[in-house]
Amino acid sequence: MGSGNQQHKLEGSHDVDQGWMEEVRLPDGHGKTAKIVPRFSFQEWSREDFMAFVRDPTIAPRISDMIVDECEKQGHDGAVIETGIPAFSINFVTDLSKKLHSLSKELFLVIPPFHEGMPQELFGREHFLALVDVVDGFSLMTYDYSRPDKPGFNSPVTWMEDNVLRLCPEDKNRDKLLLGLNMYGLDYSATGGQHVTGPSYLDLLAKHDPILTWDEDNAEHLFKYKDSGVEHVVYYPSLKSIEERLTLAEELGTGLSLWEIGQGLDYFYDLL
Repeated sequence: MGSGNQQHKLEGSHDVDQGWMEEVRLPDGHGKTAKIVPRFSFQEWSREDFMAFVRDPTIAPRISDMIVDECEKQGHDGAVIETGIPAFSINFVTDLSKKLHSLSKELFLVIPPFHEGMPQELFGREHFLALVDVVDGFSLMTYDYSRPDKPGFNSPVTWMEDNVLRLCPEDKNRDKLLLGLNMYGLDYSATGGQHVTGPSYLDLLAKHDPILTWDEDNAEHLFKYKDSGVEHVVYYPSLKSIEERLTLAEELGTGLSLWEIGQGLDYFYDLL
């Protein structure tokens, strides 16, 4: 969803593959079928664009109409919305929800996690309560805990739990939360960091034959290696780390949101 001088346009329609969608919707061995709810992301928006979106009451309904029209045209079963400012998008999300639900389509909202030291909470319990009866689910981005300037674990399991309890301290409504689970990893060195997907992870293992170390507190595997004299630390999911998070989701009563299928190793999905 691009924006410029308040001229909003929806991009990506040309990438929709109807043949692939039909294949995905084929019933599995138990007769269950998948729903397709693509992600609509607000991209290339300036601060001024967001301010206008919040203040001008004509913009949000216009954008929601664009999303609904696209879902109808492509035969999508709903939408996943990532505005970047969910706490300031309550009226927009409410309007979009009414329009999609009137067509028996679903709506999911991407929400950011809380990090210690943040100057303010980007999406808190009051926002959750304002929308819990409006949307069909919240995709909680409990990954990218660390970053190149602050290297470390991808998603410490205690941090994931804290984020769920911060939004939903009681059991009620936790089924609306989808706990974010990363399928990718990160490779850190003194020169920065880069994402690691399944193929590159296997290449690193074959090239360096490292020793995997399990960190009990964060419930993640890591390994170290040297390349051209530069020391690297790699954090990448494993069957054990995924199982720990599946157990956490089951204990908390949440669902799961994977980011993203195709970045992990094939056997990861045996646990799912």
